[in-house]
Amino acid sequence: PGLELDEAQLVAAAELCERLDRLTLAIELAATRLRAQTPVELLSSVEEGFRMLVGGRRSRVERHQTMRATLDWSYELCDPAEQQLFDRLSVFAAGFDLDAAAEVAAPEAGSGVDVADVVVGLVDRSLLTRVQGADGTSRFRLLETMRAYGREHLQHAGIHDDVRARHARWVDTALRRSFRSWHETGSADVESQVLALLADAAAAVDWHIDRHDWATASVLANRARPADARVANELLDRVWRATRDADQLDRLPVTIYPLNLRAFERGEIDPDELIERLLAEIRDGSWRDPAKRHFPLPQTVLGMPISRKLTPAEAHMVLQSLGELEDRTPLTRFYAYQNSVQFLAKVLDDSVPVLDELDHLAAAIGGPLALGLAHHTRCFVANSAGDLNTSLNHAQQALEQLPRSHPQTIQLQFRALADRVALGFEIRADDIREPWQQMRDIGVYAQVYAGALSTALALVRLEHLDAARDFVSWAKHPTWFARHIEESTFDQVISELLPEAAQLWAATEPTPPPSNDHIIDTALAVCDQLDSDEQTRAH
Repeated sequence: PGLELDEAQLVAAAELCERLDRLTLAIELAATRLRAQTPVELLSSVEEGFRMLVGGRRSRVERHQTMRATLDWSYELCDPAEQQLFDRLSVFAAGFDLDAAAEVAAPEAGSGVDVADVVVGLVDRSLLTRVQGADGTSRFRLLETMRAYGREHLQHAGIHDDVRARHARWVDTALRRSFRSWHETGSADVESQVLALLADAAAAVDWHIDRHDWATASVLANRARPADARVANELLDRVWRATRDADQLDRLPVTIYPLNLRAFERGEIDPDELIERLLAEIRDGSWRDPAKRHFPLPQTVLGMPISRKLTPAEAHMVLQSLGELEDRTPLTRFYAYQNSVQFLAKVLDDSVPVLDELDHLAAAIGGPLALGLAHHTRCFVANSAGDLNTSLNHAQQALEQLPRSHPQTIQLQFRALADRVALGFEIRADDIREPWQQMRDIGVYAQVYAGALSTALALVRLEHLDAARDFVSWAKHPTWFARHIEESTFDQVISELLPEAAQLWAATEPTPPPSNDHIIDTALAVCDQLDSDEQTRAH
């Protein structure tokens, strides 16, 4: 601010930019020295420090050398405390605040170094960038070039593994803490903080993969699921592929298999064989292995087919094992019960005590997320029992509590749509459009087959049988997805309440489903046609 340049200084500034190959980062670093030097002086110091900067067009290698020299120059201007903290901060994959910097990158106790002061110094030198977080607090980040530069120093110093281990522990703690705060407050600011952790979660998963710690990598990957199921699926598949390539799949807990949607889609997991393996673990007691309690059995998309093969006594045993989880905090126990009760309720002699325990845990957690998910579970249980009025009531209450960005709201909207169809409520295009549009906005496609069936039911009720037939043909394709949904929807109460839907189901030949985007496009186009038909009738 206030910098005034005469003709000579402007010429020197232009020449300086050319000598730095017009690299934005290099120019920014050089500009920080304008507080102490004029452009003419700065150009002279660059000449002395970067003798490779000769005239002419430089090759890619020479441009890289220029950047490296620029970073070396700025780094050497830092004092030892700044250099050490800069190197350690390079393990962050995304932004971080001062508390995170202190937990991961602070020097040993007793060093007398104030992390906040050092961070300010790095910002002043343009080695760190300060940004304002969604909650108004200061966050900091390194550009990728700088992260690579800092990590190289960590490698040379022999402390790279130690700092990455600290970072991985911080990620695990931060995810737990943020999820707890998110559930307690339901705040959009907290939700954005959770989402901001996902890049660092991926880096921590990679760290555990590098160490061949497959089980821990799987646990950490799955912690991302409440915030972003798509990211969790991608991280779990990353663990799976690394483990498979190392010929170490036998070291993965078998309970992680059902969570890996990508491996199912590639045909690398046989669902029938996996169901039998999981049932065997329940029946021989190996299910109680502490390493497997991170993944409650019915917390999987195979929970329904598995639960149908359990006796009431075996179902109670699975629920009892949830009490042996190492992490007994209300939030962890809530998620374990919530996922388990959905699938086991129909097998249990009496699900009321378990549902009451779930409500008790939701109250202990507080906040709209836990309350919304408790209603979601009661919706699922009521629907499985054929009580569609109660199912619809809890679906509506859950949707009032959960933020629109929560992936469970897609399932709830499709379930509410099917309930409304079966109960004879009026159906409009927006009832169908909203969950499909949300699926596209969020990018989570786990409910695409459930959506196809609910949409088919609605279109049958609206007497659009040709459009309904397309969705039924896709849902009937003999994948494990469709088989699971066929058993849990059409084979229960819907076929009795809407016989014409059951007739369409029986008469329609299965067709390999197209891409998720094609199915969503088709659904949205059908909704537009419904709106057009409605307008035509109105006129």
